[in-house]
This record gives sequence, C-alpha cells and structure tokens, in this order.
Amino acid sequence: MFKANPEIQKKVEEIRKDSDTVDWIATITSESAKINYEKHLAEYLIYRKSTIQELIADFKKDENKEIKNVQAFANEMLQRLAGGTVANYVSAIKSRMQYDGIPFTRPIKIPNRTYHPTVENEIVPTKDQILSFLTNGKHATQVIISLIAFTGFRFNVIADLRIKDFPEMRITENNKVIFEKMPTRVKVRKELSKNGKAYQTFLIETGCMTVKNSLEVRMTKGEKLDSESLLVPTECEKTTVRQRAKAVSRRLNTVFEKVEYGSRPYSLKNFFATALLNSGLEQNLQTFYMGHTGPVQNVYSVQRQQPTEQIEKMRVVFKEKIEPNLIPQEGNADASVKKGFRKFAESLGIEVKEDANTDETIAEIAQIYKAGKDDISRRETTSNPFKQKSISESEIDQFLADDWEIAHVLPSGRIIVKKIVSV
Repeated sequence: MFKANPEIQKKVEEIRKDSDTVDWIATITSESAKINYEKHLAEYLIYRKSTIQELIADFKKDENKEIKNVQAFANEMLQRLAGGTVANYVSAIKSRMQYDGIPFTRPIKIPNRTYHPTVENEIVPTKDQILSFLTNGKHATQVIISLIAFTGFRFNVIADLRIKDFPEMRITENNKVIFEKMPTRVKVRKELSKNGKAYQTFLIETGCMTVKNSLEVRMTKGEKLDSESLLVPTECEKTTVRQRAKAVSRRLNTVFEKVEYGSRPYSLKNFFATALLNSGLEQNLQTFYMGHTGPVQNVYSVQRQQPTEQIEKMRVVFKEKIEPNLIPQEGNADASVKKGFRKFAESLGIEVKEDANTDETIAEIAQIYKAGKDDISRRETTSNPFKQKSISESEIDQFLADDWEIAHVLPSGRIIVKKIVSV
C-alpha cells in the first residue's frame, strides 16, 4: 500500500490548522484538486522552510521576489517532473495566494507544460487486445474494462456507478439480470461528471453481458443487491469516490501486467474516443456521447429528461454508427495461432526463430513428438526393463505406493511414471 511522505503529511496537517486555508480548500470544486492542492502547497512550504502565514506575509511585502522564488521552485521540479505536473504545483500556490487577494502579476514560465511523455508513447488498444483484456480479467474487472472501453467513463464515474444508474436493467426474483433494451441506457449523475453536469449514454451488448455476469455471480455468493448497490464494489467501499477509483484502476493494472500491455489503463478511454472518431458522426453528437460540455443544445439534450422518441433516436444512432467500432473481436487469426504454437514449442524447449512461420513451428513440434513416440515404441518392443505411463496428479499417490517412480513432469501438468519390471 502506498504511504504518504511523512514530512509532507506533517506539513499538510499544519496548514489545515489555518482557518483561511481550510476555507480556501472548500472553494475548490474538483475533488482531486482539493487533495492535491494542499499537498502541493505543503511541498512548496517545505521548500521555502516557511509556514503558510509567513508565506502570505512575504508575498505582501515583496511580491516580485516571491514570484522569483516560485519560478526557482518550478525550475527545480522540472528536473524530475513533467511540465504539466509542475504547472499543477504552481496553480496550487497561485490559487492560495489569490484567495488572500494576492494576484500573480508575472507569469511562471514552464516549458513543455503540455508535453506528457507517457501519453505521447501510448498506443490505442485494438479490438483483439480489448478481447484479450476481457478474457484475462475477473468478472468485476471485465465490467471496468467494458465501461471505459465502450462508454469512455472515467474511474471516478465507475467507482460510484450504481444499479439505479441503469434504468433499462432489472433483477428478477430468481436473481437473474435482464436488459430490456440494448445498447442499454446509462445515466451519469452530476456529482460524478467531470463538468458537474448529468448526462447519459449507451452500453453495447458485450458490456451488458459483463455487467450481467458480474452481478449474477455476486448474488450467487449470497450478496443482496438493490438500487443503491455499487456496480463495481471495492475493498474500500465506505471511503471516498477518489479512493475507490484508485482501487478500480489497480484492477486494470493487474490485467495489463498479465497480458504484458504497456500503456496506461486510461488508454481504454482512447479506444472509445477513437470509435467515435471513426463513426463519422458530427462533433456535436460525439460530444453528447462522451458527456462533455458542448454547444447550447447539449445543455437541453444531456441535462434534462429526454422524451422517449428522442432516446430511441440516439440509441439507433449509437447502435448503427458507433457500436460496430466497439465490438471486440479476434484480429489476425494466423497471428493468434502462431502465437499459440510458439508458446507450446517453447514449453517443449524448442527455440523458435522470430521469423519462423506457423508451418515451420508445427514441423519442429512434430519432430519432437515423433522422436518421443519412436523411443517409447522401441522400449515396449525390446527387453528394456522400464515401463512408463502418463497419469494425472490425482493418481500419483496410488502409483508411488505400487513401486512406480516419477520419470518426468509434462508442461501440461500430467506426470510420466516408470516401473522396473523383472526380466
């Protein structure tokens, strides 16, 4: 578990004792900024070896000098952090000073503040990779993958999405989940939306099935679900949405490590954005489905209750224009087969060249198999005193008790045992 820097944490606790700073934090609307700004301010105070009240007094005394100090701090931070991250530190300091009526009259220069090396090197996942993620994830993780890849939801949305937010989904008396319409409608409450405005979108059938399977498994294990039940429960269910969002993100990291996928979990959101781009829809409609702030007509179509006929029109557009770009599927079949045979060959100790084709790989495996078969045949037709059998792990105790011994363990988990026979 991640532990906060003790020195920074101590400084945060110190500035929380300042009533003006507490009031300043209360004015910040973004939940993430509330948490990060006080930490960034604390780190700057440590750098300046100052208290918050001393810093305010210094700014009022000589603003020009203090702005130079902030610039020096930013320059030092740029040695180890991206420009965009350093800009957040500066924003925290500026925001706190502005709360006390101290505007920054000179800009803080941060080169490449929009450059993010991790994003620049990131590749949007393909349909077959999405399928691989789903295949390798547990039920709850499959739901997370579906909600990001097929709706573009952020982690904070998923962390507090509840059964009541699926108005076209119902749970029967015998604990079966039924979707009355697909793609199904999903509502995002205003407190979960990044721009503070409620919106709604649709989830394709593949995503609906992951939700159905996950909820039914939970009910099978005895969990009682109601309209307020979280769609993706976490071990920190009773804490903040932000903390639950981090737990949601960690689930994806586990899957990505398993399949050796190098990009960030957030790249799944790029998959949805790419599907919208490829849909050919006008920008206004793309904005609608992403839940972003757009033209004035979106204020009425997204935030207010829509008539049934309008919802159905939007569902048809989603199904016809967007869904075909989202449905996960196998890509190059030959590549998948080749990969499977390569892994099998490597388990047999065969080194397969990178440029070897599928036929060559199968031929090498066949040679190993034929050699082994011929060897067994020779042993059975000569006076060789060894006899061998292939057995499962559950049979091993019985054979060992009957004077057999282990000769070899196969990659499949089956065991070759041998017995010396009198001649």
